[in-house]
Amino acid sequence: MEQGRKEYIKEIIKYSKGFKEIKYLKTIPGIGQIQAAKITSQVIDPKRFADKYKYYSYCGLVRHKRISDGKEYGSRRIWGNRILKCVDKMAGLSALKGNSGLRKYYDYLRSKGISHDNAYNAVCRKIAAISLSVWRNSERYNDEIITGNLTK
Repeated sequence: MEQGRKEYIKEIIKYSKGFKEIKYLKTIPGIGQIQAAKITSQVIDPKRFADKYKYYSYCGLVRHKRISDGKEYGSRRIWGNRILKCVDKMAGLSALKGNSGLRKYYDYLRSKGISHDNAYNAVCRKIAAISLSVWRNSERYNDEIITGNLTK
């Protein structure tokens, strides 16, 4: 079974080398060849999302709350795409282990008094937004975009 898994991974890597989208997505901290292939296979066209918030919802990274006059009338979990949610959460874990701009963003949120879970979820949403932006604009990831806004 392990041999079949290794062959499957080799096939994914072989067929994904020709896609420029995967090359751009791999520049994001925490996203490798397999994760980039999963993103491109699930999203297909990044321009189908009006904004990053619709993409968050599609990835299952947000909750839906009904609020009127400050009173909450219920909260629903948005199911979203479980594969993309898993990719973003795994990339978040990998990014927090490194020393990238995403780790600095996490540390900045923690210094503001935000809990670990909320800061981690914010990093995962940031990774989703970056992956959408990088793919749409066909450009490489740049740490300066994240770290430049932290001092404000």
